Amino acid sequence: MGTFWPNRRGPSPSHKMYASAKSLLSCCMPLHQRPTMGGVGNKMPAGRGWLLLGVVVLALGVAASPAQAQAPGTSNHYDFYITETKVTRLCHEKTILAVNGQFPGPTIYAHKDDVVTVNVYNQGNKNITVHWHGVDQPRNPWSDGPEYITQCPIQPGANLTYKIIFTEEEGTLWWHAHSDFDRATVHGAMIIYPKQGTTYPYPMPHKEMPIIIGEWWNEDIEQLLLDSQRTGGDIPISNATTINGQPGDLINPSCSKNGTFRMLVEHGKTCLLRVINAGLTNEMFFAIAGHRLTVVGTDGRYLKPFTTDYIMISPGQTFNMLLEPITPTNGSGNSRYYIAARPYVTNFNLQVDSTTATGILEYVDMPPSSGPPDFPNQLPALRDIAAATAYTAQLRSLVTEQYPVDVPTHVDEHMLVTIAVNTVPCGGNNQTCTGPNGNRLAASLNNVSFVDPVVDILDAYYYSIPGNYTPDFPNKPPFFFNFTDPNFPTNKSFTQRGTKVKVVEYGTVLEVVLQDTAILGAESHPMHLHGFSFYTVGRGFGNFDQSKDPASYNLVDPPYQNTVSVPKGGWAAIRFRAANPGVWFMHCHFDRHAVWGMDTVFIVKNGKTPETQMMPPPPNRPKTHHTHIQYALSKELRCCMPLHQRPTMGGVANKMPAGLGWLLLGVVLALALEVAASPAQAQAPSTANHYDFYITETKVTRLCHEKTLLAVNGQFPGPTIYAHKDDIVTVNVYNQGNKNITVHWHGVDQPRNPWSDGPEYITQCPIQPGGNFTYKIIFTEEEGTLWWHAHSDFDRATVHGAMIIYPKQGKTYPYPKPHKEVPIIIGEWWNTDIEQLLLESQRTGGDVPVSDANTINGQPGDLINPSCSKNGTFRVLVEHGKTCLLRVINAGLTNEMFFAIAGHRLTVVGTDGRYLKPFTTDYIMISPGQTFNMVLEPIRPTNGSGNSRYYIAARPYVTNFNLAVDNTTATGILEYVDIPPSAGPPDFPNQLPAFRDIAAATAYTAQLRSLVTKEYPVDVPTHVDEHMLVTIAVNTVPCGGNNHTCNPPLNARLAASLNNVSFVDPVVDILDAYYYSIPGVYTPDFPNKPPSFFNFTDPNFPVNKSFTAKGTKVKVVEYGTVLEVVLQDTAILGAESHPMHLHGFSFYVVGRGFGNFDKNKDPASYNLVDPPYQNTVSVPKAGWAAIRFRAANPGVWFMHCHFDRHAVWGMDTVFIVKNGKTPEAQMMPRPPNMPKPMASVPDSDRVAPKP
Repeated sequence: MGTFWPNRRGPSPSHKMYASAKSLLSCCMPLHQRPTMGGVGNKMPAGRGWLLLGVVVLALGVAASPAQAQAPGTSNHYDFYITETKVTRLCHEKTILAVNGQFPGPTIYAHKDDVVTVNVYNQGNKNITVHWHGVDQPRNPWSDGPEYITQCPIQPGANLTYKIIFTEEEGTLWWHAHSDFDRATVHGAMIIYPKQGTTYPYPMPHKEMPIIIGEWWNEDIEQLLLDSQRTGGDIPISNATTINGQPGDLINPSCSKNGTFRMLVEHGKTCLLRVINAGLTNEMFFAIAGHRLTVVGTDGRYLKPFTTDYIMISPGQTFNMLLEPITPTNGSGNSRYYIAARPYVTNFNLQVDSTTATGILEYVDMPPSSGPPDFPNQLPALRDIAAATAYTAQLRSLVTEQYPVDVPTHVDEHMLVTIAVNTVPCGGNNQTCTGPNGNRLAASLNNVSFVDPVVDILDAYYYSIPGNYTPDFPNKPPFFFNFTDPNFPTNKSFTQRGTKVKVVEYGTVLEVVLQDTAILGAESHPMHLHGFSFYTVGRGFGNFDQSKDPASYNLVDPPYQNTVSVPKGGWAAIRFRAANPGVWFMHCHFDRHAVWGMDTVFIVKNGKTPETQMMPPPPNRPKTHHTHIQYALSKELRCCMPLHQRPTMGGVANKMPAGLGWLLLGVVLALALEVAASPAQAQAPSTANHYDFYITETKVTRLCHEKTLLAVNGQFPGPTIYAHKDDIVTVNVYNQGNKNITVHWHGVDQPRNPWSDGPEYITQCPIQPGGNFTYKIIFTEEEGTLWWHAHSDFDRATVHGAMIIYPKQGKTYPYPKPHKEVPIIIGEWWNTDIEQLLLESQRTGGDVPVSDANTINGQPGDLINPSCSKNGTFRVLVEHGKTCLLRVINAGLTNEMFFAIAGHRLTVVGTDGRYLKPFTTDYIMISPGQTFNMVLEPIRPTNGSGNSRYYIAARPYVTNFNLAVDNTTATGILEYVDIPPSAGPPDFPNQLPAFRDIAAATAYTAQLRSLVTKEYPVDVPTHVDEHMLVTIAVNTVPCGGNNHTCNPPLNARLAASLNNVSFVDPVVDILDAYYYSIPGVYTPDFPNKPPSFFNFTDPNFPVNKSFTAKGTKVKVVEYGTVLEVVLQDTAILGAESHPMHLHGFSFYVVGRGFGNFDKNKDPASYNLVDPPYQNTVSVPKAGWAAIRFRAANPGVWFMHCHFDRHAVWGMDTVFIVKNGKTPEAQMMPRPPNMPKPMASVPDSDRVAPKP
């Protein structure tokens, strides 16, 4: 992994003058949170140098392919970093664009029906897009990728998340850049396995191998393209054909031999070859010496298997072939055989790169040969049209019950589309071009040479922007002649230019006959259609005869493709049903032809039902440099278009009526909220996944009070995240609300990755309204239930949801698998705006008003204002004898909670994403931030009741008897569906403790012990390197202001502290300040003990001694240090229990007790055998809790009370764990898309991060 600093000029200059942190960075902090005291946050020495967040840090993932990094599985997320990368081939080094430093790029793995997201970060030197070749993308043209067709390109420094929806596809596809000639180096394979639980329709191969055929130019291919566009001539041919990026050892062996691609095989072990033609220029023959190939699929679809000596593959196409490594057919005893790819060229007038790329098939179970590999003599010659025709004629779809075909027999609309290379006038004064007759080379479909528009067609169509295209692409050529006459005069080769599209009603069945012409020379053309696969029902030579040729169609088992090779001097007929609404590109996959205009667009209109209509546009689409553009200023839109691509002719694209106003891409797009089934219902909860979280202002009603709150995807509580142990999940959070926000993944250790931890001003600047950020959640030890929540102000009152982490793939629970699982989230409801209540309390210095109701899964239940709440009460439906796993989360801001179910006992099996020794209880006590997993056995209720309904109840547990409290009991209903329904009310859980029952809470907590087995061992540190005693207190600070009166005692402002330090949020987030050595943001002097010792738990502590100091003090720890932290409650302003949460770690709770901790006596009571392993511990009222952990997670980690008002008041600190000595003990590099402040530092002021 690497980092770099763009535009870095010289060493870190200590002599330069810099703006103060307050003026430059605090702009990203809400006004009420900016420090007002003269603390460390404002003590930034004038004239000191420091680096700000505007630095671009590149984390190149040049590593193993995803298949090696994780099991190829279900829906996944990938990050693609497009960068300028130095590569050497044929002894020529040049800088190319590559993804994650790889050429070819990384492979995407998925299963049929998966949804994969790819966040593309453009860190290169030019605009770019990416296309997912062969994926239908149902209803989702927004992620299809061709620039100026479905999107404005991604500009350098920007990023875009593509959503790839796999439906019918199964086999091999590929992805590639769809901008200029960038796909020469920006491309890679997509492997789509059968749907989970199914397998191939042929014997499972022992090995699979993607083979990508491509091309290499010693020169910069983009510069060659620019030169050709300047001169109007052709593009120079490539210097070599390649296999998996390597020319092989037959082309300049002294340069290429060592890099030659090798495939190792064993006799009798079949190999599935997934061959892709990613070349820009040529169709290709492919063969392996001494071996035959069984072709089983093409373009992500299955074929009737057939055996062949070679294949012919067009640019854009893929073929799957089984190779059976057996005794070679040529009788050779060699152990090595050339894999060879040679161009197939049909225009004999063209120059061609005739090099043969090679790889080597090598047997590892026989003695190595000393001579050269055998060459495949069966490989056809480069102009062997008969061989190509014979091969293509064998392609027939597999037709089985599992893989049926649906060839349309009725056609609604016929099209005949001629394909031609043409010319257009050279242009310019007395300019002579290098094309035929001094003209400029062009290309056309039906004599229309396509011109890229200035606004992408999808936006122009969606927003009804006029003047960008015309809907008059013709169904037939403008005139008929002998299309294939080789003597067509070149002086009649001119074509017309325009941006003409074909508009089609939803569901129309189209037959498109693609007719080659001999204008400037007949040749075959690989024609690709986006958004659809089609049946290739016929192919032939000569001019298509509509009265005769359809009789030869194959309507039984034609191949189902996305790219068809139209034969030289011939035609191909395709049929498809236009049942995919959107904007879809059709073009030749010879890239120079596409650039010259051999393209058009199909616009398929929406159907009449929601499922036949385009998805709404995603909110993060690439924009122009201008966010508000008037119609008359069309030239401003072209800023996103490379100069050489801007239209120069007076065509339709420039005929914009002056003064006509229109809405463009800068408009705020409609949100596509997916308020639907949970991911568990939408797809099997499975491996690493990606989620999109849209945080919006949403109207919600509870207790007959409607209010607007922040919610994720319109849901309160928010969506559940599903994962397995060891998965990596990414979540792209789009802030479409009215305030800054961050999200924290509570209980996830995030090894080496504090960048995605989430607490605002600790590890990141918040996501501003209109911004987005992709979090990377790395699950390692966690297994069970955790949760996510906002980590900004009091936003987590409504912005929260569950995270369910299943056992590692192939593993199961350490207890009998339950029949059902139910997440239960305990929360709170305020009738008024909780953020406004927080602001008011900060203005007055007083407490925050209590909530109006406690809730279960967002509902108060029918005991609280039944006329308002009864209908919404949460219900769990069960059957006798079928166990249910309850995953209970306390997402409340204010109270610890008792929880119970009437007539039933609960078997507790886990907490905080870790397993416990099972124990059975009548109730649980759960602190804010904690989770508990419990198995419920629905049997004859213990109270002997014959009722079918039983209350699920949650009641506050309150230890500070001086506080006002919301003592409402939230309820849900457990209902048996296999007995007659009861007429009376549900039974109430009388075993639920009273809300001040400290003994009940203590008895419950004492039962928590880790499960200790071979599979789930404990690793309790027995040696401690550093001891800390941290006192916890609610305090006061002076009221502040002239003659200002605050509410609390002594006319002071409420505060809170750890070791008498009330934490102050900094103006630069601490992680960046640490990473870039920014001074004056924090001080590394958080104390290991309180400043003075006294009777901490004395209930008579005088309130006039409750003042605390404020500061941004952190604790810095060496990597690997074993810490014991004793958390000591105090009675300052009233003793109470505190749920203390540590980010970045789980810890062993080795001891708990009441009174003042005695270091000489209390450790003797520690449990060092099986203490619970938690991330949030309830420190008992007027007591203490001792935790131990090994600081082996480098980064910046927050520790705070999970009573949110205490955290806001300052009951927090930060642990900075320094990097270890090895790479795996060091922080990951800073991701490039971290939220930024509203200001940035000039490039000249940037300095490097600390190593």
